[in-house]
Amino acid sequence: FKDFAKVYIEYCENKTRINKVWSRDIYQKNVLKHLLPVFGDFLLSDISPEDVEKYITVRKSKVSNRTINLELTVLKHLFNMAIKWRKLSENPMDNVSKLPKQERIPRFFTREEIERLYEACRRNEHLLPIVKLTVNTGLRKSEVLDLKWDDIDFENRVLYVKRSKSGKVREIPLNRVAFETLSGIERNPKSDFVFCDKNGERYFSVRHSYNKALEQAGLKKKGVNFHTLRHTFASQLIMKGVDIVTVRDLLGHSDIKTTMIYTHLTPRHKRLAVEVIVPIFEENQRATAPKPPSRDILRQDQIDNGVKMFIIKGNS
Repeated sequence: FKDFAKVYIEYCENKTRINKVWSRDIYQKNVLKHLLPVFGDFLLSDISPEDVEKYITVRKSKVSNRTINLELTVLKHLFNMAIKWRKLSENPMDNVSKLPKQERIPRFFTREEIERLYEACRRNEHLLPIVKLTVNTGLRKSEVLDLKWDDIDFENRVLYVKRSKSGKVREIPLNRVAFETLSGIERNPKSDFVFCDKNGERYFSVRHSYNKALEQAGLKKKGVNFHTLRHTFASQLIMKGVDIVTVRDLLGHSDIKTTMIYTHLTPRHKRLAVEVIVPIFEENQRATAPKPPSRDILRQDQIDNGVKMFIIKGNS
């Protein structure tokens, strides 16, 4: 396994579609760090579904289902390539099921937190525009770093995601902040990439600088990462009343069920939401409630009593 893994990783590193799951850092992290210590000394043909199930059991006590499923995806692809290259006859992963997704409410930044993060990012000239653009477009990290100048239509203020996770091109209108951010970036004549170093090389990761900015902003907490910027974009749209279909299209989700995780709201917005119907019912109650008698109109019993009193007084 370990010998084939080296060939496989080399193949992955040479792939041009670095924005997909098969990116260099994902392969190195999962294949080398987690899979190799377990399966390294196995022959490819000796790895059984039972062996993989044992691996899953051990990993479940350490990481989330999502992480395990990503590792299983990598492992299945590795076996598929072994079959393609005639190193293996069947894929043991065909008889292994992925774990169910764990529902969780995405963490998103508040306006005050975003302002603190922007301030921390100002100390790193390349990081601030990346963060600003992500918050205002909802792009994935790979989509931001893969962005090329030809993907941007400045005249119509539109950004095209041509190397997306789904493989489909999607169109994102640029709001004022996104447009000004991109307009303020000095183009490197050595590169087609928007975000690159002085030599024109595309940035492959901003993890170190971003984590440092989070720490300086007091936001280095569990569940907060680069993807939180995308969560923030989607959550704010939902809380401002944007319909779920539009949010799905902007995020590039192929299944609207994925977008539904953003329909969570803060307690304050839930409170405001239920208060919306109060005036409706109050108005209906006022319309159907019996009107109180006018002060100028006497009830019949008051009239009858008045007549009686008049008769009594008149006869006295």
